[in-house]
Amino acid sequence: MDEDNDTYIDFDSFDIDMGSTTENDEDDAVLVRNIMKMEPINKQELLVTNMKTEEEEEEEHLSQKLSQLSASDQENIKDGPQITTKKRPSLTPTTTAASVGKKFKTHEDIEPIEWVSNYLSSSNGSFDRMLHTLLKQESKSYDIEDFRQFAMIINHLKCIELDKILWNKYLQSGTGELMKQENIQSVLMAGSCSIVAFAYWPLEVQLRMIKHRQTTAKDPEEIEHESCLDYVESVLMKYDQQKEFYENQYRILIEQRLQCFMTDKIENAIITFVGQYGMNLYRLCIDKLLAKIEFNYIDQLILMEFDQKSPDTYQKQLFKDLFQLKRTTEEAKLDVAILKQRIAYKQLPKSFDSFQIPTSLKFDSIHNVNMRQHLKDKCEKILQHTTSDMMLVHLTLAEVKYNECQSKFNKKMAEMKKKQDRDNFYKRSSENLLDILYRRFKILDEYLMYCYNLKLSIFAKPPTVVN
Repeated sequence: MDEDNDTYIDFDSFDIDMGSTTENDEDDAVLVRNIMKMEPINKQELLVTNMKTEEEEEEEHLSQKLSQLSASDQENIKDGPQITTKKRPSLTPTTTAASVGKKFKTHEDIEPIEWVSNYLSSSNGSFDRMLHTLLKQESKSYDIEDFRQFAMIINHLKCIELDKILWNKYLQSGTGELMKQENIQSVLMAGSCSIVAFAYWPLEVQLRMIKHRQTTAKDPEEIEHESCLDYVESVLMKYDQQKEFYENQYRILIEQRLQCFMTDKIENAIITFVGQYGMNLYRLCIDKLLAKIEFNYIDQLILMEFDQKSPDTYQKQLFKDLFQLKRTTEEAKLDVAILKQRIAYKQLPKSFDSFQIPTSLKFDSIHNVNMRQHLKDKCEKILQHTTSDMMLVHLTLAEVKYNECQSKFNKKMAEMKKKQDRDNFYKRSSENLLDILYRRFKILDEYLMYCYNLKLSIFAKPPTVVN
């Protein structure tokens, strides 16, 4: 197979209909700020505004905050911070309404974080306005904090539901149930090898076991299958316990606090609100993790097929080096494409938050209204140009990195082809191995394109949360 047949991800030609977003689809990007940053949206109409996290920072920041949104895999139920509510009698002798705001602490090495979902908070106001509209005809007085507690319970239950989907996928991968035999054979080269079942524990599971001291092993490869299986099953069991806990709180809150007010209309409205403004982003992140599990599973299948061809030492190293260069190149190209979309959608890196008008400029000390406004406008324009120029520097750096990676990859491919042309025996013996390598490239391309589309969905479909 000629390397010209390798298809690279063409992000630049990816067609985006900027005007195709419907009202029902506007559900994600503003939510990123509301939930992830816990602060109001910056409404400055600059060329590049509404800053977001940089690619690597964003993933870490997103993971940290999303772990707060969900009741993640836990070992014990422990006390956490209470949601701010009016003081009221306990729901039961042992369980209070405020306890639904308490987090399940994952492990002792994870610091407890005080958290209230911003999209549900009183400071945000969106939930309050939605509820007041529904209850404005009520003659009885009601405590909105009871309804907020109810929405928090719904939030937890929906997060648990998505988390269970993720951890069941981990379980399927580790027990060889992720793909049926016919689908496995469709991934492999026809007649090249026969794999009835394939079990592969995702690295994320093993790293979590090491991090949370669920194994004495220091190297993921040293963790035995049974240990991984026990750990994942225990996580799923804890999710079931959490689900039972929140369902019980759901029932108690309705029976003891909300029975006089809760109608099907109000209940459905709250569930819809949580789904739109609390779960859309979380679902996108879970979808990305699910795709990563499937990609790594298929990639391991292809690696197994390669090893069954009994490659020599040179071929093994070449296979490893070419794939690593390919991955680095395509990820660098993805970074360029994402930066371009950030500019298009005015969603810039978190580091740009530092570009602000100095507080030392005391505009209010100027009594001349026209002059004060003139100076303010001048500062805004300077800030706008600075932000735009710095973003272009970011983009240029990303493009230079991509070009350098592409050059290294092309050079390595040319060296491989030259050796093939010089050695006819080597060419014949390595043709099947190259076919395997190109299929591995293709799977990587499909995975990165999927990640790109998920990122665009956050940029292109902001929810209509009113701050």
